[in-house]
Amino acid sequence: LKAINVGNYLSENFFDSDISYFKKYKDRKIGFENIDKYMALYPGVACLGGASSLGKTTFAVNIVDNLLKKGESVIYFALEQLPIELITKSLARRVYEIDPASPINNVDIKNGKSSDALIRARSEYSQTAQKYQIVEGDFHFTAKTIVDYVEKYIKETGVRPIVVIDYLQLIAPPEGFKGTQREITDENLKAIKDLSKRNELFILLISSFNRASYKEPVGMESFKESGMIEYTCDYILGLQLSILEDSDFYTTTGSRGGERDNNNDKKEKKLYEAINQSPKEVELVALKNRNGRQRFKCFFKYKVEFDTFTPDMNSEHEPKPAPPGFRSIRR
Repeated sequence: LKAINVGNYLSENFFDSDISYFKKYKDRKIGFENIDKYMALYPGVACLGGASSLGKTTFAVNIVDNLLKKGESVIYFALEQLPIELITKSLARRVYEIDPASPINNVDIKNGKSSDALIRARSEYSQTAQKYQIVEGDFHFTAKTIVDYVEKYIKETGVRPIVVIDYLQLIAPPEGFKGTQREITDENLKAIKDLSKRNELFILLISSFNRASYKEPVGMESFKESGMIEYTCDYILGLQLSILEDSDFYTTTGSRGGERDNNNDKKEKKLYEAINQSPKEVELVALKNRNGRQRFKCFFKYKVEFDTFTPDMNSEHEPKPAPPGFRSIRR
């Protein structure tokens, strides 16, 4: 057990030494202006969840590319997609940044098409991504595999990388471990948290949502199969369709006097339209932020064909203050 005498700790300047741990990370940001107002990437585990097709992996790849531009080193454990799929996302995003009117999108790149913008994107990315490793996993990848790989990388390079794990529910159980899926997930989460603490790492961990949460605003209950996410992770972030902020999604009139609308067919239609919209309007909800503003919401335009999230600083979905005496029906 490790214990400190607090009086000696403060009087002998150990405090000043340790506080520098935070100071050196205060300017490490995600690279999206709306999020960066509230959050810095101090060492810890960040859990990013969301429903299927909302772009969890794409959002993570966007963050990785932002960090690479700032000179960070990144290891991405791809347990679901092939490395070429992640690289294609990054190239498609760069093509869009170079030429927003480009006829070459993600699918075109995969089909072997090219353009001047793609040639330039490949050239630029080959330089930016020198500190980027994608580790292709499989369904036998355990948390120990990840821990051993990262710690070997640190020992050999002397560099503490940003680590991305995509995703939590695909990590295999520890060898010989018998338990429910929830117990397996919790055990793996503990190993990832220990890796972060032991090596002063920021780890972005992608998690799926339970299906019951697809039609409701993001909450702690959205994260499935692990009660430990709420208590173990230092940052908890969820992606949802921005329409879930709109009062008329829940009421018959969308007004103060509206009644709760239980017409599931109408909701399904609205969700279908929102999920097929281009660009897709998506909201990032921060449920926990240990070293910054505790809770916040940020809106994005998600250009699916170019794998690009762009901050939406004037979203029409931004919640309006409720009139005096009005209590939201969602409470």
